[in-house]
Amino acid sequence: SRAIAYALDGRHCDRLGVIDNDFYVAMNAGESPVEFRIPASPSGAPWKRIVYTALPSPEDFLGLDFAPSIPVMHRYSVQAHSMIILMTTR
Repeated sequence: SRAIAYALDGRHCDRLGVIDNDFYVAMNAGESPVEFRIPASPSGAPWKRIVYTALPSPEDFLGLDFAPSIPVMHRYSVQAHSMIILMTTR
């Protein structure tokens, strides 16, 4: 299977002066795990994994205080039929 990644950059909007968090979403709709290399966030802030749907509840959705840090350029294996959401904190 082939992994496809897309990026949305919210810095280019009409909300001048607003500071938002960055998000990274990796989805795998395939039948086997797919490896993603985690890029640096647009703001340079560190990533926290707040969602990983392959994990059992309540570990699949975590608050920022409990979410593990994910290093830049880390190879993250996303299991079949699941997704991760990373978020930065400011």
